[in-house]
Amino acid sequence: MQATAVNDMSRAMDVAICLAVGAFGASVIAIGGPEGAIVICGLLAGVLGLIMLPLSVLLVVFGALLPIHRLAGIPEVVLDGVRYGLAAGLILKCSVRPQEPVIRWFEGALILAALWMGALAWLREESATLYAAAVMGAATVVALLFRRRALVSPNLWLGYVWAAAVNGGVILLQGAGVSVPFASDQFVGYGRYVGFGANAPLVSFELAVAFVLAFLVPRMIPRVFAMTLILMGLLVCGGRGGLVALSVALVVVLLLSKRYRKSVIGLGVIGLFGGVYLSSSSLSLSTLERFIAPGATSADVTSGRGSLLQASLTEFLNNPFTGTGLESFSNLYGTTPHMALLSFGVAGGVIPALCVALVTLALARSAWIRRNEVSPIIALVSVFLVWILLEPTGPLVGLLGLLLLAYVLPSFESSKREREPSASTA
Repeated sequence: MQATAVNDMSRAMDVAICLAVGAFGASVIAIGGPEGAIVICGLLAGVLGLIMLPLSVLLVVFGALLPIHRLAGIPEVVLDGVRYGLAAGLILKCSVRPQEPVIRWFEGALILAALWMGALAWLREESATLYAAAVMGAATVVALLFRRRALVSPNLWLGYVWAAAVNGGVILLQGAGVSVPFASDQFVGYGRYVGFGANAPLVSFELAVAFVLAFLVPRMIPRVFAMTLILMGLLVCGGRGGLVALSVALVVVLLLSKRYRKSVIGLGVIGLFGGVYLSSSSLSLSTLERFIAPGATSADVTSGRGSLLQASLTEFLNNPFTGTGLESFSNLYGTTPHMALLSFGVAGGVIPALCVALVTLALARSAWIRRNEVSPIIALVSVFLVWILLEPTGPLVGLLGLLLLAYVLPSFESSKREREPSASTA
């Protein structure tokens, strides 16, 4: 009887937590906009209506929504509300695994960084940093609750990979000049095609992640077809970061793994011939063009990232404890720092920068320790690390990146625990 009461109390607390987190994340994302009420309604509808669907279906649908940011003119904030609503439904549907710790150190570090940045932004009345802190904190808690219920699973990534493949196909059509219903075109100097995504840099990393995850998902008979669409979309979208990250990941696998070497070489041949074919057609390979001529008026191959890196470091050193805030930095330089470590340092000083640095070093160290057991997880970590180095907040502000982190780091720790008993037995 007492155990039942404890379980009921734990269940009630979980319900309260997930509802509070979902409502908080969705409403904060909608700060200053009229869609806040719509988002909360979407959240509650997700909990009440979709909780009756089978778990496997919910996971696939939730994964498919992760790379979808623009659809038929629907505001992105509404799609965020639907995502958080589905997440709350999944959390309510599953019970906690007792062997899972309540919170892991990297989750605590990211929550601390979010709270610190949020408090400073609140005092400074600065919306950009407050937005980043709110999304980072809410997404970290959702990923934590997913991890405790074993929801970060292959079924979730199955939905994500197929949605990314569809988006890759849409981007191909856009690059060929075809107007695709419900999708948006984006042009900044060079053609940047985003399909259902938010912006070309983010789309490129999402496609790179999907390419690697395709090795890990179940029931993917036409795997090569999906990966080809993703790779071709990556060549056309105009975001260079994802292509760099995927190239680094494939080189790492090629150097360390005999098992996946043939697959990597085969995919490289597909990419080469696909690129040659596409370049001979009317389709513009925007990503490759931006490598050849990265700026219309500058010969700087970094497109100004070198000078921006120096400016970011200067601003961080001038205000090491509290930072200057992303909004203040943007007002001075017209953009944000294009490196996650410095971006968090500028946003909130040394505490969030140190938290992000510890997570980054833990990923790198774990991958290095397991270098002789190469798997797609190592390639995923490579993409993750390049993402941190090349983009303002890396993958740490948003559900996708935090779910990936909850998937990758515990897998390294469980592998370590599996090796220790065998070593002691020997």
